[in-house]
Amino acid sequence: FYYKTFMFPRVAWARLFEPIVRQSAGLGRVPKERDADRYEHFYAHVDVLVIGGGVAGLAAARAAASTGAKVLVLEQTAHWGGRAPVDGGEVDGMPVEDWIEKTVEELENMGNVTLRKRIMGAGVYDHGYAIGYERVADHMPGDGRPRHRLCVSAGDRVVVVTNNDDAYRTALEVHKAGLAVPVIVDAREVANGPLAEAARAAGIRVETGRGIAKVHGYKSVTGVSISAQAGSGAALERINCDAVAMSGGWSPVVHLWSHCGGKLIWDEAQAHFRPDPDRAPTSHDGKGFVVTAGSASGALVLADVLADAHAAGKVAGKAAGGKTSSAKAPEAEAETMQPLEPVWIMPHGAGPDKRMKMWLDFQNDVKVSDVQLAAREGYESVEHTKRYTTLGMANDQGKLSNINGLAVLSEALNQEIPSTGTTTFRPPYTPISFGAIAGEARHELFQPVR
Repeated sequence: FYYKTFMFPRVAWARLFEPIVRQSAGLGRVPKERDADRYEHFYAHVDVLVIGGGVAGLAAARAAASTGAKVLVLEQTAHWGGRAPVDGGEVDGMPVEDWIEKTVEELENMGNVTLRKRIMGAGVYDHGYAIGYERVADHMPGDGRPRHRLCVSAGDRVVVVTNNDDAYRTALEVHKAGLAVPVIVDAREVANGPLAEAARAAGIRVETGRGIAKVHGYKSVTGVSISAQAGSGAALERINCDAVAMSGGWSPVVHLWSHCGGKLIWDEAQAHFRPDPDRAPTSHDGKGFVVTAGSASGALVLADVLADAHAAGKVAGKAAGGKTSSAKAPEAEAETMQPLEPVWIMPHGAGPDKRMKMWLDFQNDVKVSDVQLAAREGYESVEHTKRYTTLGMANDQGKLSNINGLAVLSEALNQEIPSTGTTTFRPPYTPISFGAIAGEARHELFQPVR
Protein backbone atom coordinates (compact mmCIF):
# COMPACT_ATOMS: atom_id res chain seq x y z
CA PHE A 1 0.00 0.00 0.00
CA TYR A 2 2.62 2.52 1.08
CA TYR A 3 4.85 1.63 -1.87
CA LYS A 4 2.16 2.65 -4.35
CA THR A 5 0.57 5.71 -2.78
CA PHE A 6 1.60 9.15 -1.51
CA MET A 7 4.28 9.29 -4.21
CA PHE A 8 3.16 12.43 -6.00
CA PRO A 9 3.38 15.30 -5.62
CA ARG A 10 6.47 14.97 -3.44
CA VAL A 11 5.89 18.31 -1.68
CA ALA A 12 2.53 17.08 -0.34
CA TRP A 13 4.06 14.35 1.83
CA ALA A 14 5.35 16.42 4.75
CA ARG A 15 2.42 18.85 4.99
CA LEU A 16 -0.54 16.74 3.86
CA PHE A 17 -0.05 12.98 3.62
CA GLU A 18 2.18 12.39 6.64
CA PRO A 19 -0.06 14.23 9.15
CA ILE A 20 -3.10 12.32 7.89
CA VAL A 21 -1.33 8.95 8.07
CA ARG A 22 0.05 9.66 11.53
CA GLN A 23 -3.33 10.70 12.88
CA SER A 24 -5.11 7.73 11.31
CA ALA A 25 -2.53 5.22 12.53
CA GLY A 26 -2.28 6.69 16.01
CA LEU A 27 1.41 7.52 15.62
CA GLY A 28 2.73 10.24 17.87
CA ARG A 29 5.71 12.55 17.72
CA VAL A 30 8.98 12.38 19.58
CA PRO A 31 8.66 14.56 22.72
CA LYS A 32 10.97 17.54 23.05
CA GLU A 33 10.84 17.66 26.85
CA ARG A 34 13.29 15.75 29.02
CA ASP A 35 12.18 12.33 30.22
CA ALA A 36 11.09 12.59 33.85
CA ASP A 37 11.70 8.88 34.52
CA ARG A 38 14.96 7.48 35.81
CA TYR A 39 16.68 4.42 34.35
CA GLU A 40 19.41 2.23 35.78
CA HIS A 41 21.44 -0.76 34.64
CA PHE A 42 22.00 -3.61 37.07
CA TYR A 43 24.33 -6.51 36.41
CA ALA A 44 23.93 -10.06 37.69
CA HIS A 45 26.38 -12.93 37.15
CA VAL A 46 24.93 -16.46 37.30
CA ASP A 47 25.62 -19.90 35.90
CA VAL A 48 22.13 -20.57 34.53
CA LEU A 49 19.53 -17.98 33.55
CA VAL A 50 15.97 -19.30 33.26
CA ILE A 51 13.64 -16.98 31.35
CA GLY A 52 10.01 -17.72 32.09
CA GLY A 53 8.47 -18.79 35.39
CA GLY A 54 5.76 -21.11 34.13
CA VAL A 55 5.74 -24.75 35.21
CA ALA A 56 8.51 -25.47 32.69
CA GLY A 57 10.70 -22.65 33.99
CA LEU A 58 10.20 -23.75 37.59
CA ALA A 59 10.97 -27.39 36.75
CA ALA A 60 14.07 -26.39 34.77
CA ALA A 61 15.28 -24.08 37.55
CA ARG A 62 14.90 -26.80 40.16
CA ALA A 63 16.76 -29.31 37.98
CA ALA A 64 19.58 -26.86 37.25
CA ALA A 65 19.85 -25.88 40.91
CA SER A 66 20.15 -29.55 41.88
CA THR A 67 23.50 -29.66 40.04
CA GLY A 68 24.84 -26.90 42.31
CA ALA A 69 24.72 -24.21 39.62
CA LYS A 70 23.83 -20.63 40.55
CA VAL A 71 20.40 -20.00 39.01
CA LEU A 72 18.40 -16.82 38.27
CA VAL A 73 14.74 -17.11 37.20
CA LEU A 74 12.98 -14.19 35.46
CA GLU A 75 9.20 -14.11 35.05
CA GLN A 76 7.57 -11.21 33.18
CA THR A 77 4.20 -11.40 34.96
CA ALA A 78 3.30 -10.97 38.61
CA HIS A 79 2.66 -14.66 39.28
CA TRP A 80 4.34 -18.02 38.89
CA GLY A 81 3.10 -21.01 36.93
CA GLY A 82 1.99 -19.43 33.66
CA ARG A 83 -1.39 -20.64 32.47
CA ALA A 84 -1.14 -24.02 34.18
CA PRO A 85 -3.39 -23.05 37.12
CA VAL A 86 -6.16 -22.25 34.66
CA ASP A 87 -5.60 -25.34 32.49
CA GLY A 88 -5.56 -27.58 35.56
CA GLY A 89 -4.08 -31.04 35.94
CA GLU A 90 -2.05 -32.86 38.56
CA VAL A 91 1.71 -32.96 39.09
CA ASP A 92 3.34 -35.45 41.46
CA GLY A 93 -0.10 -36.42 42.76
CA MET A 94 -1.23 -32.90 43.69
CA PRO A 95 -3.20 -30.15 41.92
CA VAL A 96 -0.89 -28.17 39.66
CA GLU A 97 -1.40 -24.93 41.60
CA ASP A 98 -0.27 -26.71 44.80
CA TRP A 99 2.79 -28.06 42.98
CA ILE A 100 3.64 -24.54 41.79
CA GLU A 101 3.38 -23.17 45.34
CA LYS A 102 5.48 -26.01 46.73
CA THR A 103 8.16 -25.66 44.03
CA VAL A 104 8.41 -21.88 44.41
CA GLU A 105 8.84 -22.31 48.17
CA GLU A 106 11.52 -24.93 47.58
CA LEU A 107 13.39 -22.67 45.16
CA GLU A 108 13.14 -19.70 47.52
CA ASN A 109 14.81 -21.77 50.23
CA MET A 110 17.74 -22.72 48.00
CA GLY A 111 20.80 -20.60 48.53
CA ASN A 112 21.85 -20.85 44.89
CA VAL A 113 18.53 -19.69 43.37
CA THR A 114 17.15 -16.17 42.88
CA LEU A 115 13.55 -15.62 41.76
CA ARG A 116 12.44 -12.35 40.19
CA LYS A 117 8.96 -11.49 38.90
CA ARG A 118 7.86 -8.65 36.62
CA ILE A 119 11.08 -8.88 34.60
CA MET A 120 10.97 -9.66 30.89
CA GLY A 121 13.80 -11.51 29.17
CA ALA A 122 14.32 -9.03 26.34
CA GLY A 123 17.28 -10.36 24.38
CA VAL A 124 20.06 -12.94 24.19
CA TYR A 125 23.55 -12.11 22.90
CA ASP A 126 26.83 -13.94 22.52
CA HIS A 127 29.36 -14.27 25.35
CA GLY A 128 26.45 -15.59 27.45
CA TYR A 129 24.94 -12.14 27.77
CA ALA A 130 21.22 -11.50 28.18
CA ILE A 131 19.06 -8.47 28.94
CA GLY A 132 16.17 -8.36 31.37
CA TYR A 133 13.72 -5.45 31.45
CA GLU A 134 12.15 -4.54 34.79
CA ARG A 135 9.68 -1.77 35.50
CA VAL A 136 10.65 -0.96 39.06
CA ALA A 137 7.53 1.16 39.59
CA ASP A 138 5.47 -2.03 39.34
CA HIS A 139 6.93 -3.02 42.73
CA MET A 140 6.48 0.36 44.45
CA PRO A 141 3.18 1.03 46.24
CA GLY A 142 1.90 4.52 46.89
CA ASP A 143 3.24 6.34 43.84
CA GLY A 144 -0.20 7.00 42.40
CA ARG A 145 -0.04 4.40 39.62
CA PRO A 146 -2.74 1.76 39.26
CA ARG A 147 -2.02 -1.37 41.29
CA HIS A 148 -5.08 -3.48 40.57
CA ARG A 149 -6.06 -4.82 37.17
CA LEU A 150 -9.58 -6.11 36.73
CA CYS A 151 -10.58 -9.21 34.82
CA VAL A 152 -13.43 -8.43 32.46
CA SER A 153 -15.30 -10.49 29.91
CA ALA A 154 -15.04 -9.67 26.21
CA GLY A 155 -18.76 -10.32 25.88
CA ASP A 156 -21.70 -12.07 27.49
CA ARG A 157 -22.08 -14.41 24.51
CA VAL A 158 -18.78 -15.77 23.19
CA VAL A 159 -18.53 -17.90 20.06
CA VAL A 160 -15.35 -20.00 20.03
CA VAL A 161 -13.83 -20.97 16.66
CA THR A 162 -10.97 -23.44 16.56
CA ASN A 163 -9.00 -26.14 14.78
CA ASN A 164 -7.63 -27.79 17.94
CA ASP A 165 -8.65 -29.16 21.32
CA ASP A 166 -7.09 -26.44 23.45
CA ALA A 167 -9.76 -23.86 22.62
CA TYR A 168 -12.29 -26.06 24.40
CA ARG A 169 -10.55 -25.08 27.65
CA THR A 170 -11.43 -21.46 26.89
CA ALA A 171 -15.03 -22.36 26.18
CA LEU A 172 -15.30 -24.32 29.43
CA GLU A 173 -13.76 -21.46 31.45
CA VAL A 174 -16.14 -18.93 29.87
CA HIS A 175 -19.04 -21.25 30.63
CA LYS A 176 -17.80 -21.77 34.21
CA ALA A 177 -17.72 -17.97 34.67
CA GLY A 178 -21.45 -17.86 34.00
CA LEU A 179 -21.27 -16.49 30.47
CA ALA A 180 -22.92 -17.99 27.41
CA VAL A 181 -21.07 -19.97 24.74
CA PRO A 182 -23.65 -20.25 21.95
CA VAL A 183 -21.45 -22.57 19.89
CA ILE A 184 -17.94 -23.92 19.40
CA VAL A 185 -17.15 -23.84 15.69
CA ASP A 186 -14.55 -26.54 14.99
CA ALA A 187 -13.03 -26.68 11.50
CA ARG A 188 -12.17 -30.35 11.93
CA GLU A 189 -14.64 -32.90 10.65
CA VAL A 190 -14.49 -34.84 13.92
CA ALA A 191 -14.01 -33.56 17.49
CA ASN A 192 -14.27 -36.40 19.98
CA GLY A 193 -11.41 -35.80 22.42
CA PRO A 194 -11.93 -35.54 26.20
CA LEU A 195 -12.14 -31.75 26.12
CA ALA A 196 -14.73 -31.76 23.34
CA GLU A 197 -16.78 -34.33 25.23
CA ALA A 198 -16.50 -32.21 28.40
CA ALA A 199 -17.86 -29.22 26.47
CA ARG A 200 -20.78 -31.24 25.20
CA ALA A 201 -21.45 -32.56 28.70
CA ALA A 202 -21.57 -28.94 29.91
CA GLY A 203 -24.33 -28.28 27.39
CA ILE A 204 -22.23 -26.34 24.89
CA ARG A 205 -23.16 -26.84 21.26
CA VAL A 206 -20.30 -28.10 19.07
CA GLU A 207 -20.38 -27.74 15.27
CA THR A 208 -17.67 -29.66 13.40
CA GLY A 209 -16.48 -29.16 9.84
CA ARG A 210 -17.60 -25.55 10.07
CA GLY A 211 -15.97 -22.16 9.73
CA ILE A 212 -16.90 -18.51 10.16
CA ALA A 213 -18.18 -17.08 6.87
CA LYS A 214 -18.79 -13.58 8.20
CA VAL A 215 -18.70 -11.58 11.40
CA HIS A 216 -21.64 -9.17 11.73
CA GLY A 217 -21.62 -5.77 13.39
CA TYR A 218 -20.28 -2.27 12.88
CA LYS A 219 -18.63 -0.83 15.96
CA SER A 220 -19.05 -4.06 17.89
CA VAL A 221 -19.73 -7.71 17.14
CA THR A 222 -23.40 -8.66 16.93
CA GLY A 223 -23.19 -12.15 15.45
CA VAL A 224 -21.52 -14.58 13.07
CA SER A 225 -22.58 -16.56 10.04
CA ILE A 226 -21.18 -20.09 9.93
CA SER A 227 -20.49 -22.10 6.80
CA ALA A 228 -18.88 -25.34 5.73
CA GLN A 229 -15.11 -25.01 6.23
CA ALA A 230 -14.49 -26.88 2.97
CA GLY A 231 -16.92 -24.68 1.06
CA SER A 232 -16.84 -21.22 -0.48
CA GLY A 233 -18.52 -19.40 2.41
CA ALA A 234 -22.24 -19.78 1.79
CA ALA A 235 -23.91 -18.98 5.12
CA LEU A 236 -25.70 -21.91 6.74
CA GLU A 237 -26.80 -20.18 9.93
CA ARG A 238 -26.48 -16.88 11.77
CA ILE A 239 -25.69 -16.99 15.49
CA ASN A 240 -25.95 -13.93 17.70
CA CYS A 241 -22.95 -13.16 19.93
CA ASP A 242 -20.90 -10.31 21.44
CA ALA A 243 -17.41 -11.70 20.89
CA VAL A 244 -15.51 -14.27 18.83
CA ALA A 245 -12.62 -16.17 20.42
CA MET A 246 -10.25 -17.65 17.83
CA SER A 247 -7.68 -20.40 18.30
CA GLY A 248 -5.44 -21.67 15.51
CA GLY A 249 -2.93 -23.64 17.58
CA TRP A 250 0.21 -22.75 19.49
CA SER A 251 3.62 -21.54 18.35
CA PRO A 252 6.66 -21.90 20.63
CA VAL A 253 8.27 -18.64 21.71
CA VAL A 254 11.44 -19.01 19.64
CA HIS A 255 12.63 -15.40 19.73
CA LEU A 256 15.36 -15.72 22.37
CA TRP A 257 16.57 -18.94 20.76
CA SER A 258 16.84 -17.14 17.42
CA HIS A 259 18.55 -13.94 18.59
CA CYS A 260 22.00 -15.53 18.34
CA GLY A 261 21.34 -17.62 15.26
CA GLY A 262 19.50 -20.66 16.60
CA LYS A 263 17.75 -22.46 13.74
CA LEU A 264 14.17 -23.68 13.53
CA ILE A 265 12.53 -26.78 12.16
CA TRP A 266 8.97 -27.09 10.85
CA ASP A 267 6.77 -29.43 12.90
CA GLU A 268 4.16 -30.71 10.47
CA ALA A 269 2.02 -32.36 13.16
CA GLN A 270 1.68 -29.19 15.25
CA ALA A 271 1.88 -26.76 12.30
CA HIS A 272 4.53 -24.57 13.90
CA PHE A 273 8.24 -23.81 13.82
CA ARG A 274 10.15 -25.06 16.85
CA PRO A 275 13.84 -24.90 17.83
CA ASP A 276 16.13 -27.43 16.18
CA PRO A 277 18.25 -28.80 19.07
CA ASP A 278 20.96 -29.85 16.61
CA ARG A 279 21.46 -26.24 15.48
CA ALA A 280 21.60 -24.26 18.69
CA PRO A 281 22.67 -20.61 18.87
CA THR A 282 26.42 -20.29 19.32
CA SER A 283 28.48 -17.86 21.36
CA HIS A 284 31.82 -16.21 20.61
CA ASP A 285 33.59 -19.56 21.03
CA GLY A 286 31.36 -21.41 18.57
CA LYS A 287 29.65 -23.44 21.30
CA GLY A 288 25.92 -23.62 21.89
CA PHE A 289 24.77 -21.78 24.99
CA VAL A 290 20.95 -21.68 24.85
CA VAL A 291 18.63 -24.57 25.75
CA THR A 292 14.85 -24.47 25.36
CA ALA A 293 12.49 -25.96 27.92
CA GLY A 294 8.85 -27.04 27.88
CA SER A 295 6.53 -25.35 25.42
CA ALA A 296 9.46 -23.33 24.04
CA SER A 297 10.75 -26.67 22.71
CA GLY A 298 7.39 -27.47 21.15
CA ALA A 299 5.96 -29.61 23.97
CA LEU A 300 2.27 -28.79 24.39
CA VAL A 301 0.87 -31.14 27.04
CA LEU A 302 1.72 -30.93 30.73
CA ALA A 303 3.55 -34.26 31.06
CA ASP A 304 5.77 -33.54 28.04
CA VAL A 305 6.40 -29.97 29.16
CA LEU A 306 7.65 -31.04 32.58
CA ALA A 307 9.80 -33.89 31.27
CA ASP A 308 11.44 -31.66 28.66
CA ALA A 309 12.01 -28.83 31.14
CA HIS A 310 13.60 -31.10 33.74
CA ALA A 311 15.98 -32.53 31.16
CA ALA A 312 16.84 -29.04 29.89
CA GLY A 313 17.60 -27.81 33.40
CA LYS A 314 19.97 -30.70 34.09
CA VAL A 315 21.76 -30.17 30.77
CA ALA A 316 22.17 -26.43 31.46
CA GLY A 317 23.42 -26.99 35.00
CA LYS A 318 25.93 -29.62 33.91
CA ALA A 319 27.16 -27.43 31.03
CA ALA A 320 27.73 -24.59 33.51
CA GLY A 321 30.06 -26.77 35.57
CA GLY A 322 27.56 -28.35 37.94
CA LYS A 323 27.69 -31.88 39.22
CA THR A 324 25.63 -34.81 37.93
CA SER A 325 22.19 -34.74 39.56
CA SER A 326 19.91 -37.65 40.43
CA ALA A 327 16.86 -35.42 40.96
CA LYS A 328 13.68 -36.92 39.53
CA ALA A 329 11.53 -35.15 36.99
CA PRO A 330 8.04 -34.05 38.08
CA GLU A 331 5.34 -36.30 36.69
CA ALA A 332 1.92 -35.54 35.30
CA GLU A 333 -0.75 -37.73 33.79
CA ALA A 334 -0.59 -38.10 30.03
CA GLU A 335 -3.34 -36.19 28.22
CA THR A 336 -5.21 -37.39 25.18
CA MET A 337 -5.35 -34.62 22.60
CA GLN A 338 -6.90 -34.92 19.16
CA PRO A 339 -4.55 -33.63 16.43
CA LEU A 340 -5.16 -30.12 15.16
CA GLU A 341 -5.99 -29.41 11.54
CA PRO A 342 -4.04 -26.52 10.01
CA VAL A 343 -6.44 -23.82 8.81
CA TRP A 344 -4.88 -20.86 7.03
CA ILE A 345 -7.96 -19.60 5.18
CA MET A 346 -11.52 -19.80 6.52
CA PRO A 347 -13.55 -20.98 4.74
CA HIS A 348 -11.00 -22.78 2.61
CA GLY A 349 -12.74 -22.16 -0.73
CA ALA A 350 -13.48 -18.48 -0.14
CA GLY A 351 -13.39 -16.34 -3.26
CA PRO A 352 -11.63 -12.98 -3.81
CA ASP A 353 -14.45 -10.95 -2.26
CA LYS A 354 -14.15 -12.75 1.07
CA ARG A 355 -10.35 -12.85 1.04
CA MET A 356 -10.38 -9.06 0.79
CA LYS A 357 -11.75 -9.02 4.34
CA MET A 358 -9.73 -11.87 5.86
CA TRP A 359 -7.42 -10.22 8.35
CA LEU A 360 -4.02 -11.77 9.06
CA ASP A 361 -2.33 -9.02 11.06
CA PHE A 362 -4.88 -7.39 13.33
CA GLN A 363 -2.55 -4.55 14.33
CA ASN A 364 -1.49 -3.52 10.83
CA ASP A 365 -4.71 -4.57 9.05
CA VAL A 366 -2.91 -6.91 6.63
CA LYS A 367 -5.28 -9.19 4.75
CA VAL A 368 -4.96 -12.54 2.98
CA SER A 369 -5.41 -10.72 -0.32
CA ASP A 370 -2.46 -8.41 0.49
CA VAL A 371 -0.06 -11.33 0.91
CA GLN A 372 -1.37 -12.99 -2.25
CA LEU A 373 -0.89 -9.74 -4.15
CA ALA A 374 2.70 -9.49 -2.89
CA ALA A 375 3.38 -12.98 -4.26
CA ARG A 376 1.87 -12.09 -7.64
CA GLU A 377 4.03 -8.96 -7.85
CA GLY A 378 7.22 -10.89 -7.31
CA TYR A 379 7.86 -10.45 -3.58
CA GLU A 380 8.70 -14.10 -3.08
CA SER A 381 11.11 -13.64 -0.16
CA VAL A 382 9.31 -13.60 3.17
CA GLU A 383 11.39 -10.57 4.19
CA HIS A 384 10.29 -8.67 1.09
CA THR A 385 6.66 -9.63 1.63
CA LYS A 386 6.92 -8.44 5.22
CA ARG A 387 8.07 -5.01 4.12
CA TYR A 388 5.67 -4.77 1.20
CA THR A 389 2.62 -5.59 3.31
CA THR A 390 3.87 -4.55 6.82
CA LEU A 391 2.91 -8.04 8.01
CA GLY A 392 4.37 -8.59 11.48
CA MET A 393 5.78 -5.07 11.76
CA ALA A 394 3.46 -3.82 14.52
CA ASN A 395 4.06 -3.88 18.27
CA ASP A 396 3.56 -7.64 18.55
CA GLN A 397 6.24 -8.23 15.87
CA GLY A 398 4.17 -10.92 14.19
CA LYS A 399 3.47 -13.07 17.26
CA LEU A 400 -0.17 -13.37 16.22
CA SER A 401 0.14 -13.30 12.46
CA ASN A 402 3.45 -14.56 11.09
CA ILE A 403 2.69 -18.28 10.87
CA ASN A 404 -0.61 -17.64 9.10
CA GLY A 405 1.08 -15.13 6.79
CA LEU A 406 3.88 -17.58 5.95
CA ALA A 407 1.33 -20.28 5.17
CA VAL A 408 -0.71 -18.00 2.90
CA LEU A 409 2.46 -16.87 1.10
CA SER A 410 3.62 -20.48 0.69
CA GLU A 411 0.29 -21.46 -0.82
CA ALA A 412 0.42 -18.50 -3.20
CA LEU A 413 3.96 -19.49 -4.25
CA ASN A 414 2.96 -23.17 -4.51
CA GLN A 415 5.71 -24.31 -2.15
CA GLU A 416 6.04 -25.91 1.27
CA ILE A 417 6.13 -23.69 4.37
CA PRO A 418 9.73 -24.70 5.34
CA SER A 419 10.88 -23.51 1.91
CA THR A 420 9.41 -20.08 2.61
CA GLY A 421 11.10 -19.88 6.00
CA THR A 422 10.63 -17.26 8.70
CA THR A 423 11.47 -13.62 9.16
CA THR A 424 14.45 -12.59 11.29
CA PHE A 425 13.94 -12.42 15.05
CA ARG A 426 15.68 -9.48 16.69
CA PRO A 427 15.73 -8.23 20.26
CA PRO A 428 13.92 -6.97 22.21
CA TYR A 429 11.28 -9.66 22.59
CA THR A 430 8.63 -7.01 23.24
CA PRO A 431 9.08 -3.24 22.95
CA ILE A 432 11.09 -1.51 25.67
CA SER A 433 11.82 2.17 26.13
CA PHE A 434 14.88 3.83 24.64
CA GLY A 435 15.54 5.27 28.08
CA ALA A 436 16.00 1.80 29.51
CA ILE A 437 18.54 0.98 26.80
CA ALA A 438 20.52 4.14 27.52
CA GLY A 439 20.31 3.72 31.28
CA GLU A 440 22.28 6.34 33.19
CA ALA A 441 24.19 7.40 30.04
CA ARG A 442 22.53 10.78 29.52
CA HIS A 443 23.09 14.45 30.36
CA GLU A 444 26.39 14.89 32.19
CA LEU A 445 26.88 11.10 32.34
CA PHE A 446 26.55 10.58 28.59
CA GLN A 447 30.33 10.66 28.19
CA PRO A 448 31.70 10.75 31.74
CA VAL A 449 35.27 11.93 32.24
CA ARG A 450 37.27 9.37 34.20
